[in-house]
Amino acid sequence: MDGRRWTVDGGRWTVDVKIEKIYTCSGHRAALYALAPAKEEGHFISAGGDGWMVEWCIDDPETGKLVASVERQVFSLCAIPGTTRLIAGNMDGGVHWIDLSDPERTRNVQHHGKGVFDIQAAGEYVFTAGGDGVISRWVVETGKSTESYQLSNQALRCIAWSEQRRELAVGSSDNSIYFLDSETFALKKTLPGAHGSSVLRWLLHPTAGACSAAAGMPS
Repeated sequence: MDGRRWTVDGGRWTVDVKIEKIYTCSGHRAALYALAPAKEEGHFISAGGDGWMVEWCIDDPETGKLVASVERQVFSLCAIPGTTRLIAGNMDGGVHWIDLSDPERTRNVQHHGKGVFDIQAAGEYVFTAGGDGVISRWVVETGKSTESYQLSNQALRCIAWSEQRRELAVGSSDNSIYFLDSETFALKKTLPGAHGSSVLRWLLHPTAGACSAAAGMPS
C-alpha cells in the first residue's frame, strides 16, 4: 500500500498521503520550481532559479547530470513522452523548446507577458499557463502556438489534463478553476472561489476521471 486514502468531506475529495524521506538530491544553485520524468525509467529532471535542467537517477541520487541550461529562471518543465524533448517556461514568459540530443539548438519563444507557471502535454498539443492570465495551445511537432485564451486578469498557476474526458482544468490566482475542452479549446465551466486564495496545483483522482483535488495557498 502506498499510504494514500481518498475520502469525501462536505462534497469535496480529500487525500491523506504518508510521506517518508528516502534521500536528498543536491547541486542546484537556486530554488527548485519544477520536476519532470526523464525518458529513461527511474530518472527524472529538475529545474529552477539557476536555469539548469539536471537529470537524476533514483538508484544513484548522489550524482546529477546537467543536460541543458537557459539564462533565465525556469518556473515550469514538461517532458514530451517517448522523446528526448523538453519544454521549459521561464520567469519572463519565454517558452524554451529543448532537444536533449542537441541542447545547443534550444529555441526560446517569448510568448507570455509574465512568467510561465505550468506546462501540460496533452496528446499532440502542449498547453502553457502564464502569469498574464493566458493559456496557450502549442503543436508539439512544430513548436508553434496556435491559440491563446485570456481566462483571467490574474496569473494562471496550474493545468491538469484528463485524457478520458478530453478536458483541461486550470487553477488561477483569482481563486477560480476553469474547465476547457482540450480539443476545441472552448470554456466549459468555471468554479469561482474554489479556494480562499490562489489555486496552485491540481491532482486528478487516479481512478475517478471526473474527480480532482486542488491545493491552494493558505488564506
